[in-house]
Amino acid sequence: MGAEQSAPQRTPKTYRGAKRPREDDRALERALELMASVDVNSIANARFAEIRGPVSWAKLGDFVCHALKREFAATETSAELTDAVHYARALEARLRARDGVKGARTTRELRDAIASIGALAKLLGELQSVRSEKVTPDHDSGARATVLRQQWSKVVGAPTPWLKRLMEETVAQVLASGATPGVKSLYTKALATFLPPPAPTSPRGEQILWDSDFEDD
Repeated sequence: MGAEQSAPQRTPKTYRGAKRPREDDRALERALELMASVDVNSIANARFAEIRGPVSWAKLGDFVCHALKREFAATETSAELTDAVHYARALEARLRARDGVKGARTTRELRDAIASIGALAKLLGELQSVRSEKVTPDHDSGARATVLRQQWSKVVGAPTPWLKRLMEETVAQVLASGATPGVKSLYTKALATFLPPPAPTSPRGEQILWDSDFEDD
């Protein structure tokens, strides 16, 4: 007890502007820093204004999960997405480290929330890499892209205009690449989940003339 893992160093960000106050990032980074400690007493005695009452690893984890949901919902640039993915991966690392501590417990609810956020971060990071041609699209990545809308809705809620734009730009890149027709089909299917369903068309029926149609007014 008492050993701590150092939190990843972050470069101060200036591009968020008024939309994402710097204080939000400081709180998120501070929570992750505290979660890196394996000393229960150290965490309990810590000062963290965003949490009422005694601080605990579980409360910090819950705070980070909710903060990351807001982070993803507010994302509008590649740089912001990179930050959100970084934080999500750091959160997963905190859970793995906690699992290695004898006697430490994590509720199923919090564990599932962290896993869902991590899965979404991985999907978004991969999609961004495909769009920027850092990763070659293949059948596996295409299959994962088809569940992005579902994963986003599970974690964040309604898709944002930025998310739809990311998918559109990624699919355009894939269609212009040398990917196989099967891979292109998967990415096209993924994009379709973000588009409104086609308007239903009813077959034109045979017109029936009633006796009243022949009567004079």
